[in-house]
Amino acid sequence: MQSAETTLSTDPLLRAAVERAIVTLWDRHREPLSLSAVAQSADLSPFRLSRAFRAQTGTSPLRFLAAIRMYQAKRLLSETTLSVTDIAFETGYHNPRTFDRTFTTRVGARPERYRTLALDPEPRPLTCTQHPTPRRGSMRGLIRVPLQTPGMRIYIAAFTGPIPRGAPIARDVLAAPGPYHLTALPPGHWHIRATAVPPTPHRPHPQPQQLAVATAHALVQRGGGNVNVDLELRPAEVTDLPTLLSLPEFDRRATHPVPPLGLVFQPGLAGVWTTA
Repeated sequence: MQSAETTLSTDPLLRAAVERAIVTLWDRHREPLSLSAVAQSADLSPFRLSRAFRAQTGTSPLRFLAAIRMYQAKRLLSETTLSVTDIAFETGYHNPRTFDRTFTTRVGARPERYRTLALDPEPRPLTCTQHPTPRRGSMRGLIRVPLQTPGMRIYIAAFTGPIPRGAPIARDVLAAPGPYHLTALPPGHWHIRATAVPPTPHRPHPQPQQLAVATAHALVQRGGGNVNVDLELRPAEVTDLPTLLSLPEFDRRATHPVPPLGLVFQPGLAGVWTTA
C-alpha cells in the first residue's frame, strides 16, 4: 500500500496539476502571484497543491517562483541593457531596493556586480582556493549522465541548504562525465547539486533547458578528510528548479581556463567560489 507522500509524488493527476502550476509560475512570474491564484490554475486547493508541489519539487510554490524570478533577473542582466530598476519590475519586484537585497542574498553578488562579471569580455578571476586548508575536507566521485551531448557542460556545486542561496561553497566544472572534486569544504552538512547543460544554453519558454540533474548530501567530519559520492544524473523534468543555470556565466572566470567545449574530459576546476 502506497503512503500518502508517495501518492502525492506519483499520482498522474497530481503530477499534471503541479506541472500546470509550474507553467503558471513561469508565465506569470512578473505578477504578484498568491498561492491561491497558483492553486486555482492547477484546479487544486492551496493546501492540496502545497503538499503535492513539495512532494514533487522539494520546495513550495512561492519559493519555486522566487527561483524563477532570480533566473529571469540573471538572464536579463547578462543579455539586455535594461536598468536594474526595470529588471526589478520585469521580474515581479515592485520595490527596486527589495529586488537588490533579495538578489544579493540569493545570488551572492549585487545586480550591478553580476552584470559586470557576466558581460566583461576579459576573464576576471574570482577568488578561488585551489587546495584544502587544515580542518577542511573535500568531496570527490564520478559523474554519470544518462545521455551525452557533444560540448555539454556539467556543473557541480555545494550549498548550505536544499535551495541554493548565494555563491556555492565549492564548485567544479566538467567538460564531460567523469571524476569531479569539491575542495575546502568546512565541517558540516552540505547539499550538492549538479546539472548538465547544452553547449549553447537555449532558453525556451516557459522553462530553460537542463539536460540532466542530480542532488546529494555530504557530511564533512570535523578535522577534514575526503567524502566519496558518485552522482548519477537523471533526465531533467519540468519540476526541477533552474538553480544552477547561473554558473555557466562564471566558469570562464575561474583561476585557470576551463577546457574548451567539445574536447574530451579534462579535470575540472575545484575550489571555493566567492564574489569578493
